[in-house]
Amino acid sequence: MGTIRLMHAKLHRVQVSEANIDYVGSITIDPILLDKVGILPSKK
Repeated sequence: MGTIRLMHAKLHRVQVSEANIDYVGSITIDPILLDKVGILPSKK
């Protein structure tokens, strides 16, 4: 059986504050914004 992923929130028009071009999918988003929508660090 496969795993189902449920997303907690979707962020629109967010400014990315940092990205690592050597790591696919690596971005940094303002921790204050993440706290407002209830997303924890490293959460998808």
